[in-house]
Amino acid sequence: MSLQYEREVAKGIARAFFVSHWAQKVKDKQNKESSPLFMVGRFEAAHWESLAPTINPPAPYYHNAYKLLGRLEERNEASIDIILRKAMKADGHHFVAPEGYAFEFGKFLGYNCTGRPISWFDTHEMFGLLLVTFDLVIDS
Repeated sequence: MSLQYEREVAKGIARAFFVSHWAQKVKDKQNKESSPLFMVGRFEAAHWESLAPTINPPAPYYHNAYKLLGRLEERNEASIDIILRKAMKADGHHFVAPEGYAFEFGKFLGYNCTGRPISWFDTHEMFGLLLVTFDLVIDS
């Protein structure tokens, strides 16, 4: 594994945090204005991806992503590289992560650890992963 995988996992977590925060802002604006802007509330987290801006998340999202990575590593007593290696092995990828795999893994971690109803294990094989609860704090 390499630092590149860690960066990709962090990038995926940051994207999940950005999309979740953006969706909450849209829902809050809908409630305040009593007008259906995007109807985001009716979509699951996976659908928010297609509605959210495709910008690179600002630094505070990455800061929170690395905080979450640290907590996951502590809880699992393993580096994110080892955790990702376990996920890959469970899915039958023994040496190299397929394109986008680490990023997607990060997105699922970001959503799942912040209480969104989306899990890596909905579409991937189970392995011994201990999750943490994470409260995203972004000043806006």
